[in-house]
This record gives sequence, C-alpha cells and structure tokens, in this order.
Amino acid sequence: MEPFHFSVSAPRCVSEAANRILGVLTLALLFQFVPTNLQSVSAQTPSRGGLPFDPLTPEERELATRVAEGDARVSGFRGSGRQRLISVELATVKTPTQSDGGNRHAEVLYYRYAGNQGILTLVDLSRGTVRETVRINGDAVPLVAEEVNEAIALALQNKTLTGLLGPDYQRYQAATQEPRGGQPNQVEALRLLTSKAKDPCYQHRCLSLLFRQGETFLTGTSVIVDLTTQVVRVEQPARARALVRRRTR
Repeated sequence: MEPFHFSVSAPRCVSEAANRILGVLTLALLFQFVPTNLQSVSAQTPSRGGLPFDPLTPEERELATRVAEGDARVSGFRGSGRQRLISVELATVKTPTQSDGGNRHAEVLYYRYAGNQGILTLVDLSRGTVRETVRINGDAVPLVAEEVNEAIALALQNKTLTGLLGPDYQRYQAATQEPRGGQPNQVEALRLLTSKAKDPCYQHRCLSLLFRQGETFLTGTSVIVDLTTQVVRVEQPARARALVRRRTR
C-alpha cells in the first residue's frame, strides 16, 4: 500500500473541513493555557478588602499611613516632637457622599507627647487622599505594647527598683493574656489619669507598673513611669509611714 499524502489538488470541501478541524484544535490548545494565565495575573494583583466591612489588608494599612504622613495638614498637627503611630483601623463613614461610591476608609491615629494630644486622620483609600484630620485629647488615646515595653526598660534602669527585684531583674517582661511558659517574672501596666493640675502625671503619659514573680507581687512599692518626661519614680509609702511612726514614739 502506498503511503497517504495530502494532495495539493484535494477537493475544496475536504480542504475547508480540514481547516475547520485545525481551527478547533488550535482553540482547544489555547483554552488550556487560559486558566493558568488568569491565575498568574490574579496572584500578582495586591489583595484588597473585598467587602466594605472586611478588615484592612496590610497593603491598605501601608497606603493609609503613607497618605497620612504625606499630608501637609497632618504633618502640621503632628509637629516635630516625640510622637508615635498608635493604630491604623478600618473606618465607617457615618455621612457618605454620592461621590464616595462605596470607597473604603481608614483611621490613622497618632499620639504626640508634647501637649498630650492625639491626631486622628480619616483617609480615603480608593482616592489616596486625606478626607479629614482632627486633634483629640491625649487621655483618649490608648496605650500600645511598644509604650509598655519602653516603660519597663526605663524602670529597670532605676537602681532602687533593681535592688528590690534582685539579681534576676533583667528577666522581667510585659505580661500577656496568655502567660508564656518558663517566664515567671512579669510586669503588668496600668494607665494613670489625673485631673489634678499639681500631680506630676497631669496631662502626661504615665503608667503604673506592677512587678510579679509567679503569684507574688512586689508590694509596698509604687513604680510610676512618665513617658512624656522619661522619668521613673519609685516610692515606698508603707516604709515611709513606718519611719514616721518610729519617730513619733
């Protein structure tokens, strides 16, 4: 039997049928690559909050911070003194406008130690612009973990305190909701607020530290850290009262 070859002079109907079959095979091969290409494109697209109330994504947090820090009015409110970024959270606009179009917003909160002020900024994430920024009372600005760790580090530089804590004073760390195994020395921090103008902590960022070893607290000693002035006060009121009683006898 002679080998089969396509003939140049094949009938027209056969040629058209072959072209149709070739076209179908070509499309089938192309469709095999379409899902892979779509998946590749979607993997390169930064993730965004899908629904209006979804938490902010890392990309949105970074964008909100960058927009806030690049705004002239926000920079003017923040000034040049010591300050700290407190939080970047999803914001719900109570009075949206028609131009919002369902845009997502973020609240960027800073704390400025000078003057005990908070700076709250509303950022439109879709437009990349600052919609509003206001000053708020610093007493309403919550503490963050970095401030607690800073207060502990300052306190552990006080020789009176380290003498009371003993040679393992450097092992004290901030307490967490889930105690870590093998870490008996922990520190609990409480925010101090006062309305008395003569109090050293008036309009200052102050913490009271409680040092605990296992289930035992360091009693009879008050440890107050003023983050505004970076001053640590270690007081022993119980001991002072005992000395007064001895002198009056």
